[in-house]
Amino acid sequence: MRQNSYQKAKRGFLLMEIMIAIGAFAIVAVALVSLLNQVVNLSIESRETAAIQRVVQSELISAMTMPNLEEGETSRQIEEREIELTTLIAPLELENEEGEAILSLFEVTVTARWLQDGERQEVEASSWRNLRMYQE
Repeated sequence: MRQNSYQKAKRGFLLMEIMIAIGAFAIVAVALVSLLNQVVNLSIESRETAAIQRVVQSELISAMTMPNLEEGETSRQIEEREIELTTLIAPLELENEEGEAILSLFEVTVTARWLQDGERQEVEASSWRNLRMYQE
């Protein structure tokens, strides 16, 4: 008789162990799914930012290779991505070692602005160029 009650207690204890193991597994599974979701969101955001950086670099190369640079600011919209691109061309005021002004140098800056998750984002790229670089 004692052996029979011992087996029932042991059987109940095994059930309790299984329930605890299932609960622990569920908690770990929920944590992993949450972590995976965050990784996917960061990956998507990173991919979008990289694509916008490529657009900015392309716009900068385009502005840098224009035959005639003109001082000023231009803006255009990229509708499919809802990005505002601004290109600023400004003269640089630099001096050489003798203190003489170096003429015909311009800084070209391209800035992309967009909204992502309700927050304003911005990426910028810039370079310098000699005005006479692409002139004959």
